[in-house]
Amino acid sequence: MSKSPPPVRLELAEYEFEPPGCKHDIFPPPMVNDQNTPEIKAAHEAIHANWGHKIVTRFPPEPNGFLHIGHAKAMFLDFGLAVQNEGVTYLRYDDTNPSGERQDYIDSIAETIHWLGHRPWKVTYTSDYFDQLYNMAIGLIKRGLAFVDHSAKEDIKKQRETREESQYRNRTVEENLRLFDDMRKGKCEEGSCVLRLKMDMKNNNPNMRDLIIYRVIYKPHLRTGDKWCIYPTYDYSHCIVDSLEHVSHSMCTLEFEIRRDSYFWLLDTLGLYKPIVWEFSRLNVTHSVMSKRKVNELVARGIVSGWDDPRLTSLAGLRRRGFCPEILSSFVRHTGITRNENLIRFDQLESCSRTFLDRTARRAMAVLDPVRVDIENFNEGWQLADKADGIQCEILDVPDFPSKPEKGNHQIVFTPIIYIDSSDFKEADEKGFWGLTIGKEVGLKYACNIICTSIIKDPKTGKVIQIRGRIDRERKNKVKGHLTWVAEARAWEVEAALKLHTNQQSETVVEEKEKEKEKEKDGKEKEKKKEVRNEEIVSPVSSIVNCFEHLFQHEDISEADDWLKDLNPESIQTFENAMVDYSLLKAKAEERFQFERVGYFCVDSKQSRESVGGRSKLTFNRTVSLRESPKKK
Repeated sequence: MSKSPPPVRLELAEYEFEPPGCKHDIFPPPMVNDQNTPEIKAAHEAIHANWGHKIVTRFPPEPNGFLHIGHAKAMFLDFGLAVQNEGVTYLRYDDTNPSGERQDYIDSIAETIHWLGHRPWKVTYTSDYFDQLYNMAIGLIKRGLAFVDHSAKEDIKKQRETREESQYRNRTVEENLRLFDDMRKGKCEEGSCVLRLKMDMKNNNPNMRDLIIYRVIYKPHLRTGDKWCIYPTYDYSHCIVDSLEHVSHSMCTLEFEIRRDSYFWLLDTLGLYKPIVWEFSRLNVTHSVMSKRKVNELVARGIVSGWDDPRLTSLAGLRRRGFCPEILSSFVRHTGITRNENLIRFDQLESCSRTFLDRTARRAMAVLDPVRVDIENFNEGWQLADKADGIQCEILDVPDFPSKPEKGNHQIVFTPIIYIDSSDFKEADEKGFWGLTIGKEVGLKYACNIICTSIIKDPKTGKVIQIRGRIDRERKNKVKGHLTWVAEARAWEVEAALKLHTNQQSETVVEEKEKEKEKEKDGKEKEKKKEVRNEEIVSPVSSIVNCFEHLFQHEDISEADDWLKDLNPESIQTFENAMVDYSLLKAKAEERFQFERVGYFCVDSKQSRESVGGRSKLTFNRTVSLRESPKKK
């Protein structure tokens, strides 16, 4: 068994963050299983002793869709209980319905489990046991405990509701064996017949009223191909495979509690080992749907881009949005493992995210809706102006985490052409507005103060398209507003500025001599350099920024009259012409940053670099907004 990654612990007051695969020590001691006969118990314990594990759990997803946030809770319990008790966990694909199963779903499930930090002991499939399940069904027929029913689907449903026995219930063993063989050999149409158990049609538990255990499906199976045209149901296969795999603790959500009686009835009838069964409440989150049928409809209608759309609560979607394993694990722990059904507010996940990302996401500057600012006196007060050889590009070292400068710095560029967000400029000042206006002085973070001297408008629209201003590098005046910004520079300018910045920080004799040598180079060589210099604009970094809101308007979608009409028309806002600072030029997929004064963002793992108009653009997705003062405009 491969080991889980080491925990990443942060000393936080409200949340404790660590990868889900770590030992948590929060689960109660495992219950004692005293529901088996001494012989069955002894055989089971001997197998566990041979494995070296007393606790064996399983995570059994159906490969008919992507995993969602509710599965994160199930995995937290299934894998967590095992890890805490030095046990192991199966990943078992419950592949009993080939109609909706796909290989990309299997691949996605495996990738998501690994990404979350969980390490399955073994990967199995219910289809691994198809032969055994079929033989057990034959045995049940021979014992008079199963029969082939030709009743229509609607009739079977009505019979179970009214507790009436099927007219086919008393067929002979021989007839049932022949009919089941016909089903097996493909002689029956889909929906024409099923194999049912003979249980107790008068039982108060609907799940004890002659369950269907086999049905006809003419669709090739991903793993078994055309070998089978009859497939076992969940109610039949689940308990049997739990037993065959010697699972010690079988855990599922509360809606399966009604299946306890049939689960144990079938294992008792077959003389198989019975695991401990425990149910827990589902993790339901506001403003979202987790039903695979509904998500499929959203995808089919083109309402969302796919199962990994960042507005969904699929784990793949949450991953693209920037929620990492530590956040999801902490969120699940914070909501608790209980038997009480509840609806968890999505903003609890956002709150957990802010706490984590505030400590881990390094800062950067971004402008979502840029407007150009030309600085008229860039060289004024610049100490290196006389050494820059005409180059107007300055390198600034800014802290990764302003409140903790010891965590390191990153570099950005400052030039005579910068961009600020259009929301940070107004032609006329207003009370409470901290941005730039004509004649008003504000700060540029990490650089200087600036005062607007004039503006240029688009003659057709009247929109401000350019601002002109003068800077004060000494910051003589105290200002209230400090704006985030990005600067424009070409590759050769940045390269030269970096050399100048390095020389400034360590002016050794060797560097001075090399500088003199550069000046003495032949004029032709200088001309050659001019010809090959890289004119590519490397700052600011052109970007697409997606800002997400709730996909649905109602907190509880079940309260909406029509769930498809409850969609939030403003669930996504895309800034096609956003800009981020030079330090993000080589940002990688899934890297997370705090865009100062804007929010927490991550590089989209699916469209990290998108070509727009022949130019590569980074794509960022907003994970969560910052906490902002309601008074701030």
